Amino acid sequence: MTIYPRGLEFNSVPDGADVHGAKSFTWENKYGYAAIIQPKFGKNISAEGINEKGLGVHILYNGDAKDANIQIKKDEPIVDSFAWLQYVLGNYSSVNNIVQDIKGGKYQIYTFPVNIAGDEITLPVHFKIEDRTGNTAIIEFVDGHIKIIRPDNKGSANVMTNEPNYDEQLSNLQDVKDKGSEYYSIDNLPGGAKSQNRFVRANYISDNLPDVTLENQKNNEDGIGYMYAAINSVMVPFTNGYKCDFSSSAPQEDNWPTQWVSAMSLDQNKLYFTNEHIGNRVWVDLNKANLSKGQAVKSINLDNPNLVGDITSKLS
Repeated sequence: MTIYPRGLEFNSVPDGADVHGAKSFTWENKYGYAAIIQPKFGKNISAEGINEKGLGVHILYNGDAKDANIQIKKDEPIVDSFAWLQYVLGNYSSVNNIVQDIKGGKYQIYTFPVNIAGDEITLPVHFKIEDRTGNTAIIEFVDGHIKIIRPDNKGSANVMTNEPNYDEQLSNLQDVKDKGSEYYSIDNLPGGAKSQNRFVRANYISDNLPDVTLENQKNNEDGIGYMYAAINSVMVPFTNGYKCDFSSSAPQEDNWPTQWVSAMSLDQNKLYFTNEHIGNRVWVDLNKANLSKGQAVKSINLDNPNLVGDITSKLS
């Protein structure tokens, strides 16, 4: 877990990356934020995070993407998918503004390869963003272009798992609903680790979560508890023979056991985390962090089994 203060400078692409005629750029973040970092892929990859304005961003693996990238436009700004998460957290407070800039061509998002065990591998991903007003969007690579899914009568865009792309997930969800209410119910939701089944379960739970207001701290903790219960229902358990294989020859479908889970309170600027190898629950509270320009970037190793509760003051 890392907390970034305001006023840091970032580069839009990895050092030495071939931008194929596009233009890399730098920025200085105007908002402070917290991010969960994955340091295993040859560079520090931000998997998700929340900023001080209550904007949340998430990246998930999408192994079934037909085309994991865009068709690059020369001489136009370009940003790496994993740097994009930090770009968004550092510069935006609303989903609408993010969507407007992507559609308006302010920059193009491209997934540069990462080095895994000596192999240069492009990890197919998709994104989910939400803000404290309730606006949300899912962003995917489809047929060489960026596709943005917003809430409409075809789906809420509140739920995202892994592969396949969102349209196929909605089609599978509708197939389940068409079987009748007895199938789309808490007693008969499809089980198993397949992402499509987890999507159906997550969608049902999202549609039926208790209504929680934030009038007091207890209600906030109730809300986080409900979110953890929902996450637990779509986790993939550890099984015999499990091997985390990101090599180029690995199967693309994501059935890997859940390594960690997180939840956010966008209203209270809190990011919660549980390491499934440990079973603890910790969080950082951006309202307690000094995000002023000139402050140091602060981090903590979440593999520490002694961590529990509010760890904001423990980052160093």
